Amino acid sequence: MQGTQTSHGQEVFHRSSDRLSYFSAGITVPLFFGAQSNRINAAKLAWKGQLKELEYVKSELKTESNNAIEQVEKFKEVLKYYEDRGLKHADTIFVTADKQFVNGEIDYLQWVILVNQAIGIQSEYINTLNSYNQAAIQLSKLYNE
Repeated sequence: MQGTQTSHGQEVFHRSSDRLSYFSAGITVPLFFGAQSNRINAAKLAWKGQLKELEYVKSELKTESNNAIEQVEKFKEVLKYYEDRGLKHADTIFVTADKQFVNGEIDYLQWVILVNQAIGIQSEYINTLNSYNQAAIQLSKLYNE
């Protein structure tokens, strides 16, 4: 700062070298070392917790995947039975019941019971097919396919 200043009723010109000047330098030293180390320890614990959670999720995914594969295989075997034998038996029951009813060998009530059994077989096939499809969808969802 330089320029004129009134001092004791007189105007005095001051140069920058005439003025008081100062500079400061300092070093900051943290007073509380424990806070920083606590943050570090908390971060380490959080990291370990996340690793444990990752292992748990991996284990759960593997278990779900194995269960889904078992379900698909189980329903595939049941579907194979229905497609190889069960549906043919249902058709045979339908044809035989119709022939016997037309020829008068069975009455209407017996015909209804036989047809109901054949429809039950077909219904079980459809339910099994639905269950197989649901298991296949679950498996695909687990593998993102």
